[in-house]
Amino acid sequence: GSTNSNDGNITLLHGNEDGWVIKINSNGEIQWQKTFGGYLNDSIKSIQQTTDGGYIFVGVTSSHDGDLSGNHDSTDAWVVKINSIGDIQWQKCLGGIGDDEIQDVIPTSDGGYIACGYTYSINNGDVSGNTSHGGWVIKINDLGVMQWQKVYDTDSPQSHFSRILQTSDGGYALAGFTQLASFQGFHGGIVDALVAKINQVGTIQWQKCYGGSGAEDGLRGFIATNDGGYIFSSQTESNDGDVSGLLGISDCWLVKLDASGTILEQNCFGGSGGEGGGYITKTLDGGMVLNVGTPSNDGNVSGNHGGYDVWSIKLSATGAIQWQKCFGGTNDEYGGVGQLADGTYLSIGNTFSNNGDIFGNHGSTTA
Repeated sequence: GSTNSNDGNITLLHGNEDGWVIKINSNGEIQWQKTFGGYLNDSIKSIQQTTDGGYIFVGVTSSHDGDLSGNHDSTDAWVVKINSIGDIQWQKCLGGIGDDEIQDVIPTSDGGYIACGYTYSINNGDVSGNTSHGGWVIKINDLGVMQWQKVYDTDSPQSHFSRILQTSDGGYALAGFTQLASFQGFHGGIVDALVAKINQVGTIQWQKCYGGSGAEDGLRGFIATNDGGYIFSSQTESNDGDVSGLLGISDCWLVKLDASGTILEQNCFGGSGGEGGGYITKTLDGGMVLNVGTPSNDGNVSGNHGGYDVWSIKLSATGAIQWQKCFGGTNDEYGGVGQLADGTYLSIGNTFSNNGDIFGNHGSTTA
C-alpha cells in the first residue's frame, strides 16, 4: 500500500507519500516493515511472493531520488524486487515522458514476470506502438530487464488493464476497462469492462467489452476457473445490455465467462447505496469470497456499522451466497478478507474509525 505517516508502526518515510510493505506472522505480529520511495509521491498497487522467498511489487512513482533511479519524467511505472526481509535487490522505473502506471504483476512460468497497467507516453522511453493512450503490458526477466512491451486500444480516451493471469497455453488473460466507443461490442455507456486474451508474445487472440448503458468501473477482481474460463468483478451502474438485477445506485457485478469470453452467468450484489467493484479470493472448497465497499444496509447487505464498510460475501462454487458480513466502524473502511491455508480468514485494509470492530486507530487513516 502507501503511507504519508512517519510515526506509529511506520518509520523512515522518504517523502510526501511512500510505498509501505509489512510482513506479519501467523498471529498478526509485525516481523518487519519498510517504506519505499523518494521525495515525491510513490505507491504500491500489487505485491506477489516470488519463488526465492522474496517479493516483487509494482506501482507508480513521481520521485527521482531515494530508492528510485531511472525515472523518465512525470509519473513512471515502478517495479521493485525485494528479498525475504525487505531489502531491495533491484528496481526499475518503466515508461516515458507521459504518465505511466503498473497496477498488477505476476511471476511467469519462465522465471520472469509480466505486469499490466496503462501508458500516456507516445513512442518514447520504454514505450513504443502508442498513438495516444492505452492499456500497457510489460514482460521482464528475473532481473527486471524488459523482454517486450505492448500497448493496446491506443485510440481510446482511456483503456487500462488492472489484472493479469497466466493461462495454461502459456499466454495471458487481461482485465480492465475501456472508453473506446468504436470498439466491437461497446455498449454505449461511459466505460465498459474489458477482458482480453493474448499469446505468450503479446498478440491479441480475442478481446471483449462487457456492460450496459451506464458506467462499468475497471475490473477489480479477476480469477481463472477450473473449467478454463474466468470470473471478473466490476462496479456497474447499468441495468441493461449484459447487466440485469441492479439493486441500487451502483452494485458489485460478478460475471462468469467461458474460455472464449462468452458470458455464462452474471449477478449484481449490493443494496440501495453505491457499492464498489469488489475483489475476489478463491476458497479451499472451490467457492470464493467477494470483497466490496458498501454504504448500504439493505438488499444483500446487513450489519453495516456506518459509512462505507468492508463487505465480505462467501459464495459457493455455483455462486450462491453462503454468508455475508460487514466489517468496520461508524466511519469509512476499505479492504477485504482472504482465506488462509488453515481455512481461517484474514482481513486487511484501511479505516477512519475507532469503534465498532475497530480499536487502536493511530490517527486519521490507519491500515
